[in-house]
Amino acid sequence: VQFRHYQSTHQSRAIRTIPYQSQANITTLETTEGPYIYNFLPLFLLSFLPHWTNTAPEVAIVDEEGAPLYDKYYEVGSTIKLMCKIRHISMLRSVVYWIHNENILNHDTTRGGISVKTNLTSIGANSTLFVAKVNRHDSGTYTCSIGPNQHYSISVHVLN
Repeated sequence: VQFRHYQSTHQSRAIRTIPYQSQANITTLETTEGPYIYNFLPLFLLSFLPHWTNTAPEVAIVDEEGAPLYDKYYEVGSTIKLMCKIRHISMLRSVVYWIHNENILNHDTTRGGISVKTNLTSIGANSTLFVAKVNRHDSGTYTCSIGPNQHYSISVHVLN
């Protein structure tokens, strides 16, 4: 059996199937780089395996409908409520950090009125930041972060 697969380089790849060896097929993939041998299960067994996808983690600060936010406006004296949706990551070893400008809010004891509620789910987490009795100093960039490369930021504006 010969199979041609064209990539952006338009290289031809030939696949040859050798009959069963100890209940599995051994397939040789011959390319311009040389032969490679892969073990494959018979096709009828593949339908019983779970469907695995390699999805990058997603982090977003969202509104009540789940749409991503970019700016949010509050009045002086009101309570900031920001919801962060984290998906496609096991949160067993991860922590959700809320950052205002460059200050981590999870551990801020000087300002007061700040609370974080995080619920773990089977596909990630939902974390909500509350900042009570806001003033103009609470304006700025708010970031939900689970790591240096997995974060989402919005601009919060506190108006008179």
